[in-house]
Amino acid sequence: MALALAGCSSAKAEPAPRRAPGWGVQTSAAPASGVPFDYRTVLAEIRRKGFTADKPATVPPGPLRAFLAVGTGSADGGYQQVFFFDEGRLAGTTHGGRYEILGQDGTSVRLELPQYAGSDAQCCPSAPSRRHTATLTGTTLTITPPIPADPNHQ
Repeated sequence: MALALAGCSSAKAEPAPRRAPGWGVQTSAAPASGVPFDYRTVLAEIRRKGFTADKPATVPPGPLRAFLAVGTGSADGGYQQVFFFDEGRLAGTTHGGRYEILGQDGTSVRLELPQYAGSDAQCCPSAPSRRHTATLTGTTLTITPPIPADPNHQ
């Protein structure tokens, strides 16, 4: 049947489907502005604050992204802060201490803070760790429960 239609001049080709203007799906790596997330800008901002962060192996989902950074020149890596970005805007940081980012999904970041008893060596926190969750409401960063000024000591 395809051969019979090939020579027929009255058969019209279907027009290509048209995409509605503005239609698209944003990924976590591209903010609503359509500009891809720029690690260089974020890492430069962290460096300006006196910290060093490595580029993660995978792109954290956005718009809320967290980066664990170590105080530049820290001998043992014990002086850390978590930097929170709303796309490319610095939304906030934690107090200096030791942290672990347990996970992040673009709307929340789960943190764990090791806890040291009075006689613990720097290597070996023995008290139960604390867990906290960071979220954005509009442009306001909220950490629940709030992280105390001395984040690693009970």
